[in-house]
Amino acid sequence: MTFRPAVRADAEAIADLIRAYDRAHGGETGTDAGEVRDEWTWQGFELERDTLAVEDDGRVVAYAQAVRRPPEGEVQIDAWVHPESQDRARGDELYRRMEERALELGGDRLVTGVFGIDRWSAQLLAARGWEHARSLLRMAIDLEVPPRPVWPEGVEARSFRPGDEEAFHAVAVEAFADDPTYEAGPLERWSADRLDRSAFDPAFWTLASASGRPVGIAVGYAAGPGGYVELLGVVPARRRRGLGRALLLHSFAAFRAEGRTHVSLHVDAGNTTGARRLYHDAGMRETHRVDRWEKPAG
Repeated sequence: MTFRPAVRADAEAIADLIRAYDRAHGGETGTDAGEVRDEWTWQGFELERDTLAVEDDGRVVAYAQAVRRPPEGEVQIDAWVHPESQDRARGDELYRRMEERALELGGDRLVTGVFGIDRWSAQLLAARGWEHARSLLRMAIDLEVPPRPVWPEGVEARSFRPGDEEAFHAVAVEAFADDPTYEAGPLERWSADRLDRSAFDPAFWTLASASGRPVGIAVGYAAGPGGYVELLGVVPARRRRGLGRALLLHSFAAFRAEGRTHVSLHVDAGNTTGARRLYHDAGMRETHRVDRWEKPAG
């Protein structure tokens, strides 16, 4: 068994590992090598120092990465262990090394996420001093013929155009200002981390405006055979007027037009803005839970 940094040639093997983990825990199995490489383009990310692959008999059986993301001071550790290789000592060493790297990155809080039914990882994290902080629900819908969006009076919507970065960022900042779990960060970094992905397609980004002012956004990406809505935001003054539903249905139509078979997103299980009801009313269903665990650095 060998612990080593990942190299670019590992992307397909890591994607295979993630798909095996997802299958074992009821998750979506569409991760591909392109999505793995996209993670490695995060601003400031160093493949040699921020990743760890565990190889056994020439096969990658575990992988982890540490990424410093907004909110400021937070380092996210993502780790996958093949369901047929869940050795406690191996998993413990994987997290120990990545926690050390997180300290080097200067974070004061470590975060990670595991499927709610993954008791093996939950027990490992608890033994290492991590605590369950909150849960996200994955919601999904199979795409047939989605209803046409009905835009509120005075609202116009269009796909992303070069130069729209500032408008999308401004809506994200305002729409999620009261969400303690989200921080947009500086415009330059926010834009680079999203527009530089291989999965970026302007058709899956929607900007809604009223009287020339941006008031809502939907940010989506292709994900395997489906689509993923990463952000759906409406500024507070424009909420409860049907704009969120229109943005969501417009995203469904955009993904279906490109041959996508389904769409998914995540919502905080404790969300109080009515987002879960909006997604349910649009025909989405809850498929599984992802638990967020946290640990103070040091």
